[in-house]
Amino acid sequence: MNYKKIVIALIFCNCILFSSIIYPETLKVGFFQHPPHHYKTKVGEIRGATVTYFNLMAKKMGYDVEWIGPLPFSRLLSMLKEGKLDIYPHSLHNPNWDKFLYYPKKPYYHAQPILVVHKNNPIRQINSIDDIKNFRINWVDKAPISPFIQKNKTALNIELIPFSVSIWEQFILKIVHKRIDSIHDLNAFSLLFEAKRLGLHKEIKILKLPEPPINIFVAISKKTAHGKQIMEKYNEIQAIIPLKNEDYLELLDKEF
Repeated sequence: MNYKKIVIALIFCNCILFSSIIYPETLKVGFFQHPPHHYKTKVGEIRGATVTYFNLMAKKMGYDVEWIGPLPFSRLLSMLKEGKLDIYPHSLHNPNWDKFLYYPKKPYYHAQPILVVHKNNPIRQINSIDDIKNFRINWVDKAPISPFIQKNKTALNIELIPFSVSIWEQFILKIVHKRIDSIHDLNAFSLLFEAKRLGLHKEIKILKLPEPPINIFVAISKKTAHGKQIMEKYNEIQAIIPLKNEDYLELLDKEF
């Protein structure tokens, strides 16, 4: 299904649902600077594959969307806990967040955890922790770590960096100038996107971690009004629109 078909499927689906919705409500949707999924450009445009996907889904659900951010990740979580945000549309399922977040029945994207290294790093594939033991690894403070890294963190030298809107650029420059061994990420696109923007994509190498992809969901705050209703509407729309992980990858391709 190409990008045009995705848009047509979402906007012009013939199924008529939720006829009780007469006037659109506005969902407060939080995001942090996480290109190419969700980000704010230098001219103030909010864009990304997740932004495109959720705007279209919300329209089918009968809602308008107010994008709020970019926020520090810790602030985004706090606002979801307090009901100041309705949605975070690019969430992994963290059991620690079950107290304040609803998760739909199905994910819409499967993200592959990775390490990014310098192009001259001799490692071609990570099979076990022995391949990267004692690596100096940077990652975002307060952000989740992949299960493989979490399990083996005592064998690694992990430095957690406070979030800033320029953090992805900082990470790429550190790798290119060999100030660290690698950068961790929970998906294979964000650091590549930033490296291409900087013209440095040929200076890095992406290595998949030896673990399965992580399911990504649209998460809904339990503390906001009508949170359960929002989740039920999303589940119904997702059930009738046949979008797959490959379709989301096409939305990502549009960002490069």
